Amino acid sequence: MKNTIFYLNESSPMCEDALCRLYKRGLPYDWQNKYAASGQVYSTVADLMPFFERIEQGESHLHRQDEKNNNHESSRG
Repeated sequence: MKNTIFYLNESSPMCEDALCRLYKRGLPYDWQNKYAASGQVYSTVADLMPFFERIEQGESHLHRQDEKNNNHESSRG
């Protein structure tokens, strides 16, 4: 993903603001809402990416915890 963004920045006539809008529109609505609620304002895609990567990591962690809890409850029977 980072290589794609870098390539777009290097070869695209689009301004960074337009790239940020395009990047955000491609994300799940829940993530877009979290960004809006955060009050953060990032002006480059490179700055946006860590914000959304943290959301993704948090969701992955919660998903793993849910699976672990469900497996534990299933084994108890």
